[in-house]
Amino acid sequence: MIPQFLTADEVQLLVTEYDRAETAHAHDTAKNKNAMVALSCTPRWVRDKISNFLTQVNSQTNLSVNCVFPGVTYFDNRCVKYNWHQDHDTYYMWQNSYNFLNFWIPIVKPERDQSGICVIPFDVIMPQISQSVQQRLIGRGSKKFPLRGNKTIMRDDSVGDYTVLDINIEDIKQTPSMAAGDLLLMRGDVIHKTQDSLTPRVAVSIRACDADYALSKEVFYAQCVYKKLYVKNDAVAYRVFHENFATSDFVSIREMFKYWNES
Repeated sequence: MIPQFLTADEVQLLVTEYDRAETAHAHDTAKNKNAMVALSCTPRWVRDKISNFLTQVNSQTNLSVNCVFPGVTYFDNRCVKYNWHQDHDTYYMWQNSYNFLNFWIPIVKPERDQSGICVIPFDVIMPQISQSVQQRLIGRGSKKFPLRGNKTIMRDDSVGDYTVLDINIEDIKQTPSMAAGDLLLMRGDVIHKTQDSLTPRVAVSIRACDADYALSKEVFYAQCVYKKLYVKNDAVAYRVFHENFATSDFVSIREMFKYWNES
Protein backbone atom coordinates (compact mmCIF):
# COMPACT_ATOMS: atom_id res chain seq x y z
CA MET A 1 0.00 0.00 0.00
CA ILE A 2 1.33 3.44 -0.94
CA PRO A 3 -0.10 6.37 1.05
CA GLN A 4 -1.13 9.52 -0.82
CA PHE A 5 -0.33 8.13 -4.27
CA LEU A 6 -2.74 10.76 -5.56
CA THR A 7 -2.75 14.34 -4.30
CA ALA A 8 -5.93 15.89 -2.96
CA ASP A 9 -6.32 17.83 -6.24
CA GLU A 10 -5.90 14.64 -8.29
CA VAL A 11 -8.47 12.84 -6.16
CA GLN A 12 -10.92 15.67 -6.76
CA LEU A 13 -10.36 15.44 -10.53
CA LEU A 14 -11.38 11.78 -10.43
CA VAL A 15 -14.36 12.50 -8.18
CA THR A 16 -15.53 15.00 -10.79
CA GLU A 17 -15.02 12.41 -13.55
CA TYR A 18 -16.98 9.85 -11.56
CA ASP A 19 -19.86 12.25 -10.91
CA ARG A 20 -20.02 12.98 -14.63
CA ALA A 21 -20.02 9.29 -15.53
CA GLU A 22 -22.56 8.44 -12.83
CA THR A 23 -24.93 11.05 -14.22
CA ALA A 24 -24.39 9.90 -17.80
CA HIS A 25 -25.02 6.25 -17.07
CA ALA A 26 -27.53 6.74 -14.25
CA HIS A 27 -26.41 3.37 -12.83
CA ASP A 28 -28.08 1.62 -15.78
CA THR A 29 -27.43 -2.02 -14.88
CA ALA A 30 -28.30 -3.07 -18.42
CA LYS A 31 -25.18 -1.24 -19.56
CA ASN A 32 -23.01 -1.56 -16.47
CA LYS A 33 -22.80 -4.94 -14.77
CA ASN A 34 -23.43 -4.75 -11.02
CA ALA A 35 -24.12 -1.00 -11.33
CA MET A 36 -20.48 -0.02 -11.59
CA VAL A 37 -19.60 2.89 -13.85
CA ALA A 38 -16.89 2.36 -16.45
CA LEU A 39 -15.32 5.29 -18.25
CA SER A 40 -14.32 4.84 -21.87
CA CYS A 41 -11.05 6.71 -21.51
CA THR A 42 -8.30 6.86 -18.89
CA PRO A 43 -7.33 10.51 -18.35
CA ARG A 44 -3.95 11.34 -19.86
CA TRP A 45 -2.49 12.51 -16.57
CA VAL A 46 -3.48 9.20 -14.94
CA ARG A 47 -1.84 7.18 -17.72
CA ASP A 48 1.35 9.23 -17.44
CA LYS A 49 1.52 8.92 -13.65
CA ILE A 50 1.02 5.17 -13.70
CA SER A 51 3.33 4.61 -16.68
CA ASN A 52 6.12 6.36 -14.78
CA PHE A 53 5.42 4.22 -11.74
CA LEU A 54 5.55 1.03 -13.83
CA THR A 55 9.21 1.74 -14.57
CA GLN A 56 9.94 1.20 -10.87
CA VAL A 57 7.73 -1.89 -10.69
CA ASN A 58 9.45 -3.57 -13.62
CA SER A 59 12.93 -2.77 -12.32
CA GLN A 60 12.25 -4.01 -8.77
CA THR A 61 10.16 -7.14 -9.46
CA ASN A 62 10.01 -10.01 -11.94
CA LEU A 63 6.91 -8.54 -13.56
CA SER A 64 6.71 -7.26 -17.11
CA VAL A 65 3.95 -4.66 -17.31
CA ASN A 66 4.14 -2.03 -20.03
CA CYS A 67 0.68 -0.73 -20.86
CA VAL A 68 -2.02 1.17 -18.96
CA PHE A 69 -5.55 0.21 -19.93
CA PRO A 70 -7.44 2.76 -22.05
CA GLY A 71 -10.39 2.73 -19.64
CA VAL A 72 -10.86 2.99 -15.89
CA THR A 73 -13.60 1.51 -13.71
CA TYR A 74 -15.22 3.02 -10.64
CA PHE A 75 -16.62 0.83 -7.86
CA ASP A 76 -19.29 2.41 -5.67
CA ASN A 77 -20.11 0.30 -2.64
CA ARG A 78 -23.61 1.75 -2.51
CA CYS A 79 -24.27 -0.28 -5.66
CA VAL A 80 -21.92 -3.23 -5.63
CA LYS A 81 -20.36 -5.51 -3.03
CA TYR A 82 -18.14 -8.48 -3.93
CA ASN A 83 -17.43 -11.56 -1.84
CA TRP A 84 -14.11 -13.45 -2.09
CA HIS A 85 -13.02 -13.83 -5.71
CA GLN A 86 -10.36 -13.57 -8.37
CA ASP A 87 -11.51 -11.23 -11.13
CA HIS A 88 -13.58 -12.81 -13.87
CA ASP A 89 -13.78 -10.42 -16.79
CA THR A 90 -10.11 -9.47 -16.81
CA TYR A 91 -9.07 -13.12 -16.91
CA TYR A 92 -11.66 -14.13 -19.50
CA MET A 93 -10.46 -11.28 -21.69
CA TRP A 94 -6.73 -11.00 -21.04
CA GLN A 95 -5.88 -14.59 -20.02
CA ASN A 96 -2.82 -13.73 -17.89
CA SER A 97 -3.21 -12.34 -14.38
CA TYR A 98 0.47 -12.48 -13.44
CA ASN A 99 1.90 -9.66 -15.58
CA PHE A 100 -1.21 -7.72 -14.76
CA LEU A 101 -1.70 -5.03 -12.13
CA ASN A 102 -4.72 -3.44 -10.53
CA PHE A 103 -4.16 0.09 -9.21
CA TRP A 104 -7.01 0.26 -6.67
CA ILE A 105 -7.44 3.77 -5.25
CA PRO A 106 -10.33 5.01 -3.10
CA ILE A 107 -11.40 8.51 -4.06
CA VAL A 108 -14.33 8.77 -1.63
CA LYS A 109 -13.60 7.14 1.74
CA PRO A 110 -14.58 8.91 4.94
CA GLU A 111 -13.22 6.23 7.33
CA ARG A 112 -9.74 4.69 7.04
CA ASP A 113 -10.70 1.37 8.61
CA GLN A 114 -14.12 0.83 7.06
CA SER A 115 -15.47 0.08 3.58
CA GLY A 116 -12.14 -0.74 2.01
CA ILE A 117 -10.91 -3.97 0.49
CA CYS A 118 -9.73 -7.26 2.03
CA VAL A 119 -7.00 -9.36 0.40
CA ILE A 120 -5.40 -12.78 0.78
CA PRO A 121 -1.61 -12.37 0.47
CA PHE A 122 0.08 -15.10 -1.55
CA ASP A 123 2.91 -15.48 0.95
CA VAL A 124 0.31 -16.33 3.61
CA ILE A 125 -1.93 -18.72 1.69
CA MET A 126 0.73 -20.61 -0.28
CA PRO A 127 2.14 -22.69 2.63
CA GLN A 128 -1.41 -23.81 3.48
CA ILE A 129 -2.50 -25.21 0.10
CA SER A 130 -1.29 -27.97 -2.18
CA GLN A 131 1.00 -27.39 -5.13
CA SER A 132 -1.78 -28.24 -7.56
CA VAL A 133 -4.01 -25.55 -6.03
CA GLN A 134 -1.13 -23.08 -6.10
CA GLN A 135 -0.77 -23.66 -9.84
CA ARG A 136 -4.46 -22.93 -10.33
CA LEU A 137 -4.17 -19.63 -8.46
CA ILE A 138 -0.94 -18.08 -9.71
CA GLY A 139 -1.51 -16.07 -12.87
CA ARG A 140 -5.11 -17.24 -13.09
CA GLY A 141 -8.52 -15.75 -12.33
CA SER A 142 -12.30 -16.13 -12.65
CA LYS A 143 -12.82 -17.85 -9.30
CA LYS A 144 -15.16 -17.46 -6.36
CA PHE A 145 -14.41 -18.62 -2.82
CA PRO A 146 -17.55 -19.30 -0.75
CA LEU A 147 -16.92 -20.31 2.85
CA ARG A 148 -18.16 -23.55 4.42
CA GLY A 149 -17.38 -23.71 8.13
CA ASN A 150 -13.62 -24.06 8.52
CA LYS A 151 -13.14 -24.71 4.80
CA THR A 152 -13.22 -22.67 1.60
CA ILE A 153 -14.68 -23.81 -1.71
CA MET A 154 -12.57 -22.71 -4.69
CA ARG A 155 -15.07 -22.48 -7.57
CA ASP A 156 -13.25 -22.18 -10.89
CA ASP A 157 -15.47 -20.42 -13.41
CA SER A 158 -13.01 -20.93 -16.25
CA VAL A 159 -13.28 -24.72 -16.33
CA GLY A 160 -16.46 -25.21 -14.31
CA ASP A 161 -15.23 -27.25 -11.34
CA TYR A 162 -14.53 -26.74 -7.65
CA THR A 163 -11.91 -27.69 -5.07
CA VAL A 164 -12.28 -27.81 -1.28
CA LEU A 165 -9.52 -25.97 0.61
CA ASP A 166 -8.85 -27.04 4.20
CA ILE A 167 -8.70 -23.46 5.43
CA ASN A 168 -11.17 -20.64 5.98
CA ILE A 169 -9.57 -17.76 4.12
CA GLU A 170 -11.31 -15.28 6.44
CA ASP A 171 -8.76 -16.37 9.04
CA ILE A 172 -5.80 -15.20 6.93
CA LYS A 173 -7.20 -12.03 5.35
CA GLN A 174 -5.55 -8.64 5.58
CA THR A 175 -7.42 -5.34 5.38
CA PRO A 176 -5.23 -2.31 4.69
CA SER A 177 -6.13 0.91 6.46
CA MET A 178 -6.62 3.39 3.61
CA ALA A 179 -7.72 6.95 2.96
CA ALA A 180 -8.76 8.67 -0.25
CA GLY A 181 -5.78 8.90 -2.60
CA ASP A 182 -3.91 5.90 -1.15
CA LEU A 183 -2.93 3.14 -3.58
CA LEU A 184 -3.34 -0.58 -3.09
CA LEU A 185 -1.34 -2.21 -5.87
CA MET A 186 -2.49 -5.78 -6.52
CA ARG A 187 -1.37 -8.35 -9.02
CA GLY A 188 -4.31 -9.51 -11.11
CA ASP A 189 -4.51 -12.91 -9.44
CA VAL A 190 -4.87 -11.69 -5.84
CA ILE A 191 -7.96 -12.99 -4.02
CA HIS A 192 -9.95 -10.07 -2.64
CA LYS A 193 -13.38 -8.85 -1.55
CA THR A 194 -15.27 -5.72 -0.49
CA GLN A 195 -14.65 -5.05 3.21
CA ASP A 196 -18.12 -3.71 4.07
CA SER A 197 -20.73 -1.13 3.07
CA LEU A 198 -20.92 0.67 6.41
CA THR A 199 -19.80 3.98 4.89
CA PRO A 200 -20.06 5.32 1.32
CA ARG A 201 -16.94 4.52 -0.69
CA VAL A 202 -15.98 5.00 -4.32
CA ALA A 203 -12.75 3.50 -5.64
CA VAL A 204 -11.15 3.77 -9.04
CA SER A 205 -9.53 0.70 -10.58
CA ILE A 206 -6.87 1.30 -13.20
CA ARG A 207 -5.41 -1.80 -14.82
CA ALA A 208 -2.03 -2.30 -16.50
CA CYS A 209 -0.69 -5.33 -18.36
CA ASP A 210 1.92 -6.78 -20.70
CA ALA A 211 0.57 -5.52 -24.01
CA ASP A 212 2.77 -7.93 -25.98
CA TYR A 213 1.10 -10.98 -24.46
CA ALA A 214 -0.52 -13.12 -27.17
CA LEU A 215 -4.18 -13.90 -26.49
CA SER A 216 -5.25 -17.36 -27.59
CA LYS A 217 -8.40 -18.11 -29.55
CA GLU A 218 -8.39 -21.65 -28.15
CA VAL A 219 -8.23 -20.39 -24.57
CA PHE A 220 -10.95 -17.80 -25.18
CA TYR A 221 -13.37 -20.36 -26.57
CA ALA A 222 -12.61 -22.96 -23.89
CA GLN A 223 -15.81 -22.06 -22.10
CA CYS A 224 -17.64 -23.81 -19.30
CA VAL A 225 -21.34 -23.05 -18.88
CA TYR A 226 -20.69 -20.14 -16.50
CA LYS A 227 -18.08 -18.52 -18.75
CA LYS A 228 -20.25 -18.93 -21.83
CA LEU A 229 -23.17 -17.22 -20.09
CA TYR A 230 -20.91 -14.48 -18.72
CA VAL A 231 -19.55 -13.67 -22.18
CA LYS A 232 -23.03 -13.81 -23.73
CA ASN A 233 -24.45 -11.40 -21.13
CA ASP A 234 -21.72 -8.84 -21.89
CA ALA A 235 -21.82 -9.22 -25.67
CA VAL A 236 -20.81 -5.64 -26.42
CA ALA A 237 -17.55 -5.87 -24.44
CA TYR A 238 -16.63 -9.24 -25.96
CA ARG A 239 -17.54 -8.41 -29.57
CA VAL A 240 -13.99 -7.27 -30.34
CA PHE A 241 -12.65 -10.67 -29.26
CA HIS A 242 -15.04 -12.59 -31.49
CA GLU A 243 -14.15 -10.37 -34.44
CA ASN A 244 -10.39 -10.69 -33.97
CA PHE A 245 -10.44 -14.42 -33.37
CA ALA A 246 -12.55 -14.93 -36.49
CA THR A 247 -9.37 -14.35 -38.53
CA SER A 248 -6.50 -15.09 -36.13
CA ASP A 249 -5.59 -17.81 -33.65
CA PHE A 250 -3.43 -15.40 -31.64
CA VAL A 251 -3.81 -11.64 -31.12
CA SER A 252 -1.62 -9.48 -28.90
CA ILE A 253 -3.27 -7.33 -26.27
CA ARG A 254 -1.74 -4.30 -27.97
CA GLU A 255 -3.50 -5.20 -31.24
CA MET A 256 -6.73 -5.83 -29.37
CA PHE A 257 -6.56 -2.39 -27.78
CA LYS A 258 -5.88 -0.82 -31.18
CA TYR A 259 -8.89 -2.57 -32.68
CA TRP A 260 -11.00 -1.64 -29.67
CA ASN A 261 -10.15 2.04 -30.00
CA GLU A 262 -10.95 2.01 -33.71
CA SER A 263 -14.30 0.25 -33.28
